[in-house]
Amino acid sequence: MTYYIKNRQASSGQKGLRVAKTEGENNDHLISRFKKNIRAARIVQELKQQRFYHKKLTKTEIRNQAIMRKQYRKKRAQEAYME
Repeated sequence: MTYYIKNRQASSGQKGLRVAKTEGENNDHLISRFKKNIRAARIVQELKQQRFYHKKLTKTEIRNQAIMRKQYRKKRAQEAYME
């Protein structure tokens, strides 16, 4: 018994994700190993990100987000210092 996902470009250049059943292995262990490999390959995370279209940020938006992050970090550091 073999479980696989087709047409997935892996980082190592291989297509697909394949898990073959070894001798003496039960189906439950095979399925859990397959799920573990899917989690390790971050397939579900990629699919969830591709679920909706996300417009690319402009340079101004990226710059503004960086400024806000810096301000929030400074504020948290001051609050931690005061405690």
